[in-house]
Amino acid sequence: MAKWNGDGMTKSIVIQELSDLDMLWQKINESAERSKLALRKLCDLKDAITFLSELKFTKIGCDPLDGQRALNFIEQVNQTFTYYASIKAAQELMRRYPNTHIRMNLGTASGSDIEATDGSFVCEVFSAVNTKNNRKLEKDIEKVKLSACKDKYIFYLVPHEDPREYERDGINIVSLGL
Repeated sequence: MAKWNGDGMTKSIVIQELSDLDMLWQKINESAERSKLALRKLCDLKDAITFLSELKFTKIGCDPLDGQRALNFIEQVNQTFTYYASIKAAQELMRRYPNTHIRMNLGTASGSDIEATDGSFVCEVFSAVNTKNNRKLEKDIEKVKLSACKDKYIFYLVPHEDPREYERDGINIVSLGL
């Protein structure tokens, strides 16, 4: 059973079994459905620029893991796909390390995005339009390099990229595709 620690902005959860990730995915889907309904109403009532303004600046979306916490829609989209990538990465890490519990640090939680509670691995996760956006891959490589963990990972989600894995600077870099 997963163990939560955190508030609306800071989310740290210890995953003990694969089914714990199903609970996270269910919350994300519920929040996405809630925002989809809000978008339908917004599309029918607004001119194009006002519509885009509402998406960016108005809290018509919600936290992917807490449907009661309002967010602007753009932030919800960004968080949803980061969490989606984190869940996919956690599933893969649990397959590779079947008897290890993992901590997922979501939102603004400090620490690596995913880490083994026994210290056996560390992982950073991101989603982006491409790996060069904001130098995210390069920055994550530099961050993960500093870890004392034996096994180091970066998982990323980029649209239209086939899943693959390679090693760079002693770090396993895994594309999740989309």
